[in-house]
Amino acid sequence: MKLNRKHFALSAMMAAVLALTGCSASQTPVENQASETRQAVVKDKNVESNKTQTTKTETEDKNDDVDLDNLTSVEGTTISLSDAKSNLLINKGGTYTLKGKTTYTVVVDAKDQDVTLILDSATINAKDLPAIYVRNAKKTVVDVTGSSSLSSTSHTAQEGLNAALYVRSDLDLKGSSTLTITDTTGHGIKAKGDMTSQNVTVKAQSGQDGIHASDNLTINSGTYSLTADDEGIEVNEALTINNGTFTVNSKGDGMRAETGVVIKNGTYTITTNAIRLTTF
Repeated sequence: MKLNRKHFALSAMMAAVLALTGCSASQTPVENQASETRQAVVKDKNVESNKTQTTKTETEDKNDDVDLDNLTSVEGTTISLSDAKSNLLINKGGTYTLKGKTTYTVVVDAKDQDVTLILDSATINAKDLPAIYVRNAKKTVVDVTGSSSLSSTSHTAQEGLNAALYVRSDLDLKGSSTLTITDTTGHGIKAKGDMTSQNVTVKAQSGQDGIHASDNLTINSGTYSLTADDEGIEVNEALTINNGTFTVNSKGDGMRAETGVVIKNGTYTITTNAIRLTTF
């Protein structure tokens, strides 16, 4: 494996350090800022992989999209998913409550307006596309008020839209209930801007990263159970964790960020195939 950019990762060894030292508000936060003397050292737990490791910054095809003309525009602010006959379109800003169960994708194209999606016991089992795809919004809030689930079984329609919850804007994830996410070939959650998360319980199983943020990710609280074929949490810029409970089982890193990691508190159980030893 090679490192062609500075990056920082938390895996099984880092979890052991946290378990031994403890991580509470009264102690000095674990901080990992970009510097030549604090560059991560990589070591495999088993054998060297035949796949060359590169940075995770993606060059996504801007043509990855859906045909808006083939979608059904929603009426009103309460959406009965069970009544859907085709993929749905939210085409203006506002607050929308999603209820019921469907196999159709919910697409948001709000032309740079703020959108809040309240998931009130909503179940979306999509095929070929994300369960929820925010194509255009200034900021997206996903508020889980009743236990809900999002899943995608493949991404053959648009390969680049590779997540069960795919947001092309800043994302604020929150809620008082549980969000279960399954994506057999893609990411669980993918945010193309900054992402924050608090209070919510997230259970994700994914073929790629459990949570992937293209910019910064800040987790203030919540419970996160992530099973991933790649990284548990992958951030292209900085990762900040103020609190939370994390159970991560990943084939790649448990948590990884390109420019820095700051952990102030929380409980961590991380199991990975790769161990990354990080100097502080």
